[in-house]
Amino acid sequence: MADSKKSEGFGAANYKVVIVVVLAFMAFMKSANEKRKAGQENIVAEQVAHSSEKAKEELKDIGNHWKDQIDERFGNSRNSVKNQKGKIEPYDFNEEANPTSPKRDRTVNQKRNSKAALSANGRKSLTGQSELSFVSWNLNEMGRSKNDEEIAFMANVLRDFDVVALQEIVVSSHGAKAVAKLVEELNRTGNSWDYAISDPTSGSARERYAYLWKTDKVKLASRPWLDFSLSEQIDREPYLARFETADAFQKRFLCSNFHAVPKLRKPEREVALLESIQANYPSDHVLIMGDFNLPENATAFDGLKSRGFKVAMRGQPTTLRKKVDDYGDYFSESLDHIFFEDAPFSRKEAGYIDIVKGSTSLSEARKISDHLPVYVNLRLE
Repeated sequence: MADSKKSEGFGAANYKVVIVVVLAFMAFMKSANEKRKAGQENIVAEQVAHSSEKAKEELKDIGNHWKDQIDERFGNSRNSVKNQKGKIEPYDFNEEANPTSPKRDRTVNQKRNSKAALSANGRKSLTGQSELSFVSWNLNEMGRSKNDEEIAFMANVLRDFDVVALQEIVVSSHGAKAVAKLVEELNRTGNSWDYAISDPTSGSARERYAYLWKTDKVKLASRPWLDFSLSEQIDREPYLARFETADAFQKRFLCSNFHAVPKLRKPEREVALLESIQANYPSDHVLIMGDFNLPENATAFDGLKSRGFKVAMRGQPTTLRKKVDDYGDYFSESLDHIFFEDAPFSRKEAGYIDIVKGSTSLSEARKISDHLPVYVNLRLE
């Protein structure tokens, strides 16, 4: 009887031990399964990441292949515009390019050294001539969206030119402050700069214009003014400034800074009136620069051309698309121009500056502006 009780007690205790062991084993197996599963997931994630990187490399190779094909067929017009110092360089535009096919037939040659190309601007000449470089740029709401880095970028673009015409400065105090900041940045590039900013234009789409210039190249001959004689017919009346070269020849000329209404509002009507500037100031030698919202071959320019005005550059798009097209092109329309009287001005070279090649991407360049700066180097007889 005693042996029987002793045997029953041993069996109950052993049962409990078995249960504990089984539970422990189950817990161990569950933990092992979870670790194995996590390891498999990591392996899968690594495989996916590797495949993704490989796909990116293949797509990049395909993109580079097509870019090379496009450049080989149409000409490598998208060469880098940075020299070793990272300075933006201007392009030279061949005036004989076919204006009817600007994208494929244009001839654009990168200058090896913009400083060398522009070194003679504004210097004295033994033949009684002065040479100056002009640039025009629509800065797309300057004063509303430009940070310090973007203003420094703009200064680097403009630093090698003598006279700068800017459009689309916002009318608030932020616009004037942004222009002043740009001039401060230009003054750090080794030259002395001055500027003038207009009052707000009188039409419905109000904005300000600005002129910037190197003080050792030109000086103001009179205070700049908005041409209110055209304010009834032109929404953003031109901003005029009379300059005089700072060399011994003291050549005078009149600049007109202009921004036409958008295409939906028929800019042709405004552009056709610009020939009156020469008629109103017959003793001045006139340049008209800006965003005309029309190609240079539009019939609205016929009046200017009949009065002896020449366009600096023909057939080259000066605005940027929102996205690169299937051919790798991001140029859009030819809207920005510089017109000058054939006499006493003579054209040495003209072109545009591709700000996309100086930026990290098209979208970053468009934060500066959706327009390209256009320039011309002129000799004043």
